[in-house]
Amino acid sequence: MQVAAIIGGLLFVLALGACDGDGAAGPDATATPLPTADPAGVDLERFHYVASLALHEQRGADARDLTITTEGDFQQPDRHAFTYRTESGEGAIERSVVIIGPDAWLREPGGEWEALAADDPRVAELVGVAFSTARARFLGGPEFVQVRDNVRALASTPDFVNGVATDHYTVAGAGLEYFETFIASDELIENVDDLAWDLWLAGDGGWPVRLRASATITADLEILEALGLVPPTTWELQIDVSQPGDPAIEIVPPDA
Repeated sequence: MQVAAIIGGLLFVLALGACDGDGAAGPDATATPLPTADPAGVDLERFHYVASLALHEQRGADARDLTITTEGDFQQPDRHAFTYRTESGEGAIERSVVIIGPDAWLREPGGEWEALAADDPRVAELVGVAFSTARARFLGGPEFVQVRDNVRALASTPDFVNGVATDHYTVAGAGLEYFETFIASDELIENVDDLAWDLWLAGDGGWPVRLRASATITADLEILEALGLVPPTTWELQIDVSQPGDPAIEIVPPDA
């Protein structure tokens, strides 16, 4: 399967921001860039983030891997810059965007930066598949408030992650619905073994510094077939937030 086809036909995404009121999400969802990050989530003036979803077959020497990553920066009140990357054994494809208020700059694979409006359909399409601060409720919203309240009832251990003092929670049933909103297909939740996830909350402010989840898909699913993968296949989701308030993060137009 060509990497370009993986992008075009991707059946699951890092998709919290694509959820609408009834919880539906998918790769065809689009989103209007937000002017600010959700204060209920990561209430910081600026920060860096990496969100990665990795899949790995368990069939020995012929095992295949697929990794989908969004890496970017956010600067209050309305500046977003990120790169969306898909990588498999056949290569990698990257698409990048910078959004500053009503203006945007888009770079397609192998191309140059192109100036567009922030609400241009091509920009909205990329925002719709990438897990970025340009999406609604980036690591925030009522779902995050609920899971934060739930996990704080659990035991935690102090940890230092991404340069931040955190409380580390190993989550079982508590907050599972929040985790499920990151995955666009219920199949990837319902047909797995050893599902586990952890959450690191900043000791000062309680914002999510790291979220990590993993599971093994054990059934023949249409999603795996579409991606050219066979079970058992493990997947791991990790989202990291770093450089809180770092003045070195300054988002400007690419030509600047």
